Amino acid sequence: MTIRCTSMIVRGVHVNFLISAMFCVSFFSFMVTHFFGLPHISQHRIVLKSENIVLPAIQQHYRLSQKLGISSGGKKSSTHGIRDYIPIASIFAKIIVGSTTIDSKNKIKGLCPFVSPLLVGWTNMSMIASDSRKENEYAFTSRMSTMGLKPGGNYKPENCYSRNKVALIVPYRRREFHLKIFLRYMHPFLQRQQLQYVIFIVEQTNGSPFNRGMLMNIGYQEALKLGSFQCFIFHDVDLLPEDDRNPYTCPKNERPRQMAYSIDIYDYRQTPKQHLGGVSAFTVNDFQLINGFSNLFWGWGSEDDDLFRRVLHHNLTVIRITDDEPSFGNIVRYRMIDHRKEKSNPDRDLLLDGWKYRLINDGLSNLSYIKLHVQLTPLFTHVLADIQQTPLTSG
Repeated sequence: MTIRCTSMIVRGVHVNFLISAMFCVSFFSFMVTHFFGLPHISQHRIVLKSENIVLPAIQQHYRLSQKLGISSGGKKSSTHGIRDYIPIASIFAKIIVGSTTIDSKNKIKGLCPFVSPLLVGWTNMSMIASDSRKENEYAFTSRMSTMGLKPGGNYKPENCYSRNKVALIVPYRRREFHLKIFLRYMHPFLQRQQLQYVIFIVEQTNGSPFNRGMLMNIGYQEALKLGSFQCFIFHDVDLLPEDDRNPYTCPKNERPRQMAYSIDIYDYRQTPKQHLGGVSAFTVNDFQLINGFSNLFWGWGSEDDDLFRRVLHHNLTVIRITDDEPSFGNIVRYRMIDHRKEKSNPDRDLLLDGWKYRLINDGLSNLSYIKLHVQLTPLFTHVLADIQQTPLTSG
């Protein structure tokens, strides 16, 4: 009898101890993953948390999409998107998530997944252009508002905390048709990636030749006055990414990302490594370090070559997604909207030769402009600036 009672007491102690231990382990795991950023343990898999999730994310989604009917050429093999093959709940179960998962039943809100379950892959640009002509601005604006877009082109996911806070800077003048297509394409594109972002359209007044680099600098400065961002993506208005698996996430420090190097007008042949035009991504630290773009390139050409030299001078490494994964070449392609070529800068070669002598005093450090207004429109933040070419800035 004594032995039996002793055994029952021991079992009771073991059960209580086991329950306490399980509670402690669960609580410890919760605290570690939420507050210390250590590896998240889920389904017997250890996932390292990283600020730069571009390659892990795109690798995983690429493998998943290959199984789900998107061909290696980047086009869907049927009329269905990824969302038609697997319910969102199943995708969340398969795809690596951050410190918490999203449960539609109890509305737990944590970090967004490394790979968004909303991606659809390659997009038919011809249909986008056609739809842009059919849908009036009010209808599109209302649809974006329903999706959560706030005034100023400001968006963040409702069901999770985005891992990236991005400012998209677009230099602009007299490209109404391009801008219409750009906004109607890029807003849904960025939202499917579950990014927190703001689109800034930086417009130059008439009077002087177009100065792409200075407009980028103006957009950078005005954006920082309105909020904080992890990174900036400098984006031409006539370039559209064809595949939403092409990540618009933030790069690592000291590793700015060249994005638009495979474009349809060049038959998707990769541009030279020193090409840093079209679309490029910088962290705030890196863009500040290189003193931004030069302000001296009036007219078309060479401001991106000057930027590349600044990057190399500060020992930064320009990366491309395909550097580590050549097979991703099909999903980082861009389509260029037809446009009239801008007048070339006759002094661009001379300016480029002297880039090192003006590195410190030409850029963000001496940026001068007249801000006419900053307006929060339904689809973007509009920065209108007056910049005039003078003997001091003409080179």
